[in-house]
Amino acid sequence: MPAWSRLTADLRRVARLAERSPRERALVVEAALHLVAAKAMLRWVPFERWRGALQHAPEQRLRVTPGERQLAQLVWAVNGVGARFPERLNCLPRALAMRWMMQRRRWPNTLELGVARDPEGKFEAHAWLEHDGRVIMGLVPNLERFVKLPEMAAAQLR
Repeated sequence: MPAWSRLTADLRRVARLAERSPRERALVVEAALHLVAAKAMLRWVPFERWRGALQHAPEQRLRVTPGERQLAQLVWAVNGVGARFPERLNCLPRALAMRWMMQRRRWPNTLELGVARDPEGKFEAHAWLEHDGRVIMGLVPNLERFVKLPEMAAAQLR
């Protein structure tokens, strides 16, 4: 895509965002910040320093259960920003960003990691986020073919 076309497309996106409610604009900014943080962490921080982000969050008192609309808005923001990111954002940065946004709101969630082999026998890995037993981020066709990895306890990884 030529630079001029890309610029006009970006300007149209900004104009559409300006038409959104202040709450939706804030969610887009929050999602963008979390996606940048997740991508940077995965790229530049050693695994030993961030592996705790993959573990289940400790139970907190006063957990809040989100409404369907609230949850859908977070998914919309993370997927919308993730799709327009200059660099490809795969399932793990999106799942982490969504997880952090949910944890900030004290909404229960479970980050799952799974592995599988594609029809040609190549190794595949996938990350998804669940809430109340259903996938809310990272739903792909034939998700059941991925074998969930057991929760990684910090002691097991040392």
